Amino acid sequence: MLDTLCPIQGAVHLQPIAEFDSDAWQKVIDVNLKSVFLCYKHVGRVTLKQGKGKIISIFSVRGFQGRLEDAAYAPSKGGVNQLTRSLAIEWGPRGISVNAIAPVFTLTAINESFLKDRAKSEWVLSRIPMKRFGQLDELFGSIVFLASEASNFVNGHVLLVGRGWIAS
Repeated sequence: MLDTLCPIQGAVHLQPIAEFDSDAWQKVIDVNLKSVFLCYKHVGRVTLKQGKGKIISIFSVRGFQGRLEDAAYAPSKGGVNQLTRSLAIEWGPRGISVNAIAPVFTLTAINESFLKDRAKSEWVLSRIPMKRFGQLDELFGSIVFLASEASNFVNGHVLLVGRGWIAS
């Protein structure tokens, strides 16, 4: 029995788009979008036979917004957003809930070099009403909710864990 899938992956490459490295673009797309598709495809075979299951994508608030020098990360996370919604429509009638959380600039390895740049760090904090970066463990409650029976009627939803980013 497989109850919940929560694929967590991430790769980023920032570079002026006119000079953006094609191999780097492909790597980001493969890690951030293709790997999620493959997880869904294979786990879907199991959960569809069971007639129940919870799938929770972790993408990013970047899946809703572009960013300077970002030809790959934001589009890949936007793809996960739409894949989540498409699967919610396709698999929801068969007992599978497909939802996502979209965090903003959480203190993880993927954000480390970006957030070490003072100008970028100040820009991020200027957009977060709580004026601090998120911690990884602050994402767990959202995941637990979407994996629990408390969310049985939730499907195709993206829960923003952005500390007010979209509101500002």
